[in-house]
Amino acid sequence: MKRMIMQCFIPIIAAVAALSAEVSAPQGLLLRGAASYDSTLLKEAIRIENGNGGEKSRLFLATCTWRLQLIAFATDDKKGVVRYGLQALALLDSAEIEGEDAFSVNVIRAYVNQLISGTGVKNGAVYGPRTAENLAIVKKLRPLSFEARYIESVNLLEMPAFVGGNPGRAARQLEALVRDYPDSSHAAVMFARALARTGKKEEAAELIDKVLKADPANLLAMKALKEIGR
Repeated sequence: MKRMIMQCFIPIIAAVAALSAEVSAPQGLLLRGAASYDSTLLKEAIRIENGNGGEKSRLFLATCTWRLQLIAFATDDKKGVVRYGLQALALLDSAEIEGEDAFSVNVIRAYVNQLISGTGVKNGAVYGPRTAENLAIVKKLRPLSFEARYIESVNLLEMPAFVGGNPGRAARQLEALVRDYPDSSHAAVMFARALARTGKKEEAAELIDKVLKADPANLLAMKALKEIGR
């Protein structure tokens, strides 16, 4: 069974790399597809991995599918967000049964559930609490990890106030996360969104411009820039 290190983008996770010295063809496609937001590369990674029969990793497939969900989110495809999200959750259930790393499984679950919860009130009522459950597990396993801090900050940013949403607190936590992880474009984009939500649209736009200068293919940054009216 493949073992992987997952490090967020978003979420999100920005890359998945094998612990072994060599990166397989599917893993290389995932890395390239994630970096370039290229759904064709991600789908090819899934196709090749599915061809591995009993050796295929459901966690790897779930990660690829989550990245497709992220592209759907960045391009305002709500149906795609739900479709890919449900596929990823089913794969994660199988990965858990197969004994995959609980931290990695629940990090991806949280990312997936966060995206689905943003597709409407009904889905928010169902998948928002599930995200909180995933976060609790992630924090228990690695309380100071990037992923735990990121997921919590996004929850604070996106949740309604009556269930604990707090954009100001989210902005403070994301500012600290960006300081600790300056290479994370996902943290930077979410920090920019939090700044915009707290009335600091010019600062937000400047931060997103920096992200896009370094990473012109970043669809999340493009979506955030559109959201603040630039």
